[in-house]
Amino acid sequence: MITIVEVRVIKKWRFSSEGEPLSYFYGIELVNRETGDSFKPTYPFSDNLVSLQEFIELYRKDLLDFYSKGWNYSFATYIEKPEDDSHDRFRDSWFKRGVVIY
Repeated sequence: MITIVEVRVIKKWRFSSEGEPLSYFYGIELVNRETGDSFKPTYPFSDNLVSLQEFIELYRKDLLDFYSKGWNYSFATYIEKPEDDSHDRFRDSWFKRGVVIY
């Protein structure tokens, strides 16, 4: 199990096929307490900094549990039951606010 103590919002970049920066967006960085190493998962991300910060504020503990336990496939199914479509509704509600999760 990884011990993560901090979730940081970071700026990430989209690049052209030639390697030129096109635009930026925001994601998260998870920092390991024991080693100082960091992990920058693909999800969640957003062009909307305020919405991403709100998402992190609401789900910080869940994000830490999700990534610390190595469950890195689908945060939506980690939060909501995969037996019905509640995870899709959860994902869609945040997408409407500008936050992309899987």
